[in-house]
Amino acid sequence: MRRTLLLSLLLMASMAHAQEKKAPRDANLGKKSSTAVVDKSLAGDISRKKEKQDTAPALQYDQFRLGVEGQVASKRREQIESLK
Repeated sequence: MRRTLLLSLLLMASMAHAQEKKAPRDANLGKKSSTAVVDKSLAGDISRKKEKQDTAPALQYDQFRLGVEGQVASKRREQIESLK
């Protein structure tokens, strides 16, 4: 019985000692001061630079496509005639 009483006293003392150690560390955990101002030079620039775009070559592409389609169609007609 003495052993259990002694063991429980030692356990309670060690828990109280551990809580005393945590108290000073928790004391500094108040609200942070909001007096600090963020330096704007650290933020960087997120705006995009607009580049001047040339007009799209849609007309040249269409002309090329129509030319190639015409050549393919003529070859197809030649093959059909040769197979007949």
